[in-house]
Amino acid sequence: MRRFALAIIAIVSLLVPVTAVQAQQAVLRIDEVDTGGYPEISITVTAPPAVAGIDVSPGFTITENGASRPVRARQLNTKPLEVMLLVDTSGSMAGDPLLAAVGAATRFTERMPPTTSIGLIGFGENPRQLVDFTTDREEIVTALGTLRGSGETALYDALAVAAAAFDSQREALRYVVLLSDGGDTVSDATLAQAGTRMRQADVGLYAVALATEESDTAALSSLVSYAGGSVVPAVDTETLGQVYDNIAAELVGRYEITYESEAWDDAVLLIALRHEDLVFTAVTTIDLPTAPTTTLPPPPITFAPRADLPAPAPYVGAGANAWRSPVVLTIGISVIFLALVLLLVPAFLPGRRGRPGREGLGMSMRRETALARVSERAVSFTERLLGGRRRQSTINRMLDHAGITLRPGEFLVLVGSGLLIGFAAGFLLAGPAVGAVLLLLALAAPWIYISGRTNRRRRDFAGQLEGTLQLIAGSLRAGYGLLQSMNTVATEALSPTSEEFGRVVIETRLGRDLIESLEAMADRVASQDLRWILQAIKIQREVGGDLAELIDTIAATIRDRQQIRRQIEALSAEGRVSALVLILLPLGLAGIISVTNPDYLGLLFTTQVGRVLLAMGTMLMIVGTLWIRRLVRVVF
Repeated sequence: MRRFALAIIAIVSLLVPVTAVQAQQAVLRIDEVDTGGYPEISITVTAPPAVAGIDVSPGFTITENGASRPVRARQLNTKPLEVMLLVDTSGSMAGDPLLAAVGAATRFTERMPPTTSIGLIGFGENPRQLVDFTTDREEIVTALGTLRGSGETALYDALAVAAAAFDSQREALRYVVLLSDGGDTVSDATLAQAGTRMRQADVGLYAVALATEESDTAALSSLVSYAGGSVVPAVDTETLGQVYDNIAAELVGRYEITYESEAWDDAVLLIALRHEDLVFTAVTTIDLPTAPTTTLPPPPITFAPRADLPAPAPYVGAGANAWRSPVVLTIGISVIFLALVLLLVPAFLPGRRGRPGREGLGMSMRRETALARVSERAVSFTERLLGGRRRQSTINRMLDHAGITLRPGEFLVLVGSGLLIGFAAGFLLAGPAVGAVLLLLALAAPWIYISGRTNRRRRDFAGQLEGTLQLIAGSLRAGYGLLQSMNTVATEALSPTSEEFGRVVIETRLGRDLIESLEAMADRVASQDLRWILQAIKIQREVGGDLAELIDTIAATIRDRQQIRRQIEALSAEGRVSALVLILLPLGLAGIISVTNPDYLGLLFTTQVGRVLLAMGTMLMIVGTLWIRRLVRVVF
């Protein structure tokens, strides 16, 4: 209610002087609010398309909880701006779609600042650069009028031509505004090559997806995933002009507004922009630090001791409360401190991977702290307890599959420290029972984390494999060798693909056979699809052939498998949600009843029959959970 009232006050305070014509104007868009430097608040906004190309920073005002505050505003995009317009002129764009595209591009050109350099490329079967970067708007508008729709779509070739048109030596903000209704059909360049050239030229991409009878938004989404940028949908030709207006506003209409706040807890902000007879507004609520409280100390309590009462005996920590005695508290705090030392030092200080050289021994001894020595000795002691290489290799393999760069001894020291902290903290706070529960949780948490991280890395690798194969095939066609192509993947791909292929490249350069390195990677990521690729590479080594074409065939097969897997997951989504509801429903009801009527469930914990029923219910819940999980699991 407080926030609602403040918002109403702020809006009314601004709208009183606004005329009826002004009230019909657009609103500001708030992109980001930064309260980290409180009391200085920083807000990033985008002005509406109506003032695109005009510096309106003096027109900003801010009202905080109904009170006006002094503001400082500055325009963010102050560098020179270069924009290349790419218009799809294929046969699917002929007629009304192309006419609407020409009109929207013309309006976009007129709204950009006079100093903005704009170029034009039309692409059907062959991309043609109709206008080089220029500030002559009439030349661009005239060239737009010559566009005609026919033929296929060379989308990737057009992006490659656009990336080459920018001069990397000039300091400027470079953008490509692409309009198309579908994917590529006849380009010589691949998706990966077009995306790489766009990234190398440091060009931002706005891909406007126009809805027609032959629309293919997925193709533009794949393009953006390689080249960066964003896909902007246009549902029909009538909204195309507004889409281009919004892009123009984002390119030249972003502002940073700062002011000094005088509020606490939360505040309702009313941001207004006045330009000539136009008024644009935006309202938001922000969370602020809590106001400091000043409390008076309680008055001293004085009393006279009664002579008829014996003096209390000092508490020595015996009986049921022995765990709260000063001796136990001291021991527990010491254990927690030692565990924190063992936990934090290996995490933040690099371990000694070998003895320092004779020339650096003095410097190493001076830099080595007592905490580092304690942690290193604990790690060495743990590794000695592990004994043979078999135990260490098992733990090391688990850490390796999860992408965790720790030695087995360091990992076990961290786990042991967590166990000490959990048990000691629970023991001191609530007794041995809570300490035992926290001990079990601390014991299970690392292994659950490793399992989850391993599964996530394998899932991410499988999702990126299709694009990885396309990148390898494109590199092979460009003349690279297989190892060079994998080095390109290690440089250009996302994690964990880049990390795994980078490791393969390093191992191969150190003398290990490439096939052995790839087989080790397939074991780490548990990918059956990758093993198919290894078989293909082995066959190609023995009998020869076009490896790029072979990888493309495998990529197509993987793409079809992924599509079927996604369909199966979509069809089984209802079953998985039902399983989650059935599992959580008894726990949720028990929690609600325990809060609303605690005595109702008390018999389950205080009577023998209740404990038996509780144990049976728990066992049935576990069996039911495993059963349902087995039913809804997709085996492919």
